Amino acid sequence: MNDLLNMDYINSLPQPLLMRFYGDKDTWWEVESIDVETGCLRILVCGLLQVSHIGEVAAFKDLNDVEYDPDTLYNESEMVG
Repeated sequence: MNDLLNMDYINSLPQPLLMRFYGDKDTWWEVESIDVETGCLRILVCGLLQVSHIGEVAAFKDLNDVEYDPDTLYNESEMVG
């Protein structure tokens, strides 16, 4: 199976990586892990892990407060067609 997300690019971002859901402009959650084959991710919520999917993510933010559109994490080969 081909990876949906670009692991090398994701790993190159300054950690920790944070994410926020659509409709929530103020709350950022720490990303614990991302499955690059399925797009599933685990986030830390109040000390517990919650499973989510990249399709629910409005934005990612790195250690330097730089925001990323989730579409930039996909492999280009998967975005074509």
